[in-house]
Amino acid sequence: MMAAAEASRDLIYFTFNHLETVTKLTKLQWLISQSDLNVGQVYELIVSYAEHLKQLNATQFQNEDLCKFFTEKLISS
Repeated sequence: MMAAAEASRDLIYFTFNHLETVTKLTKLQWLISQSDLNVGQVYELIVSYAEHLKQLNATQFQNEDLCKFFTEKLISS
């Protein structure tokens, strides 16, 4: 998504009818567009998410969600 945005190109992503993937991608795209983030800001959020994941135990890691993390970060800023 970030590379396509930076290149001003459309992105076609085939989920092969996997509804959970469609839902998550749609939510992420909506969150990013509503927050008016640029590519660099999205990258920083992803790096922050990766650092957050390193601090979790196995159970917490399994229950973590990128959309939830983005939502919490964007609401708190």
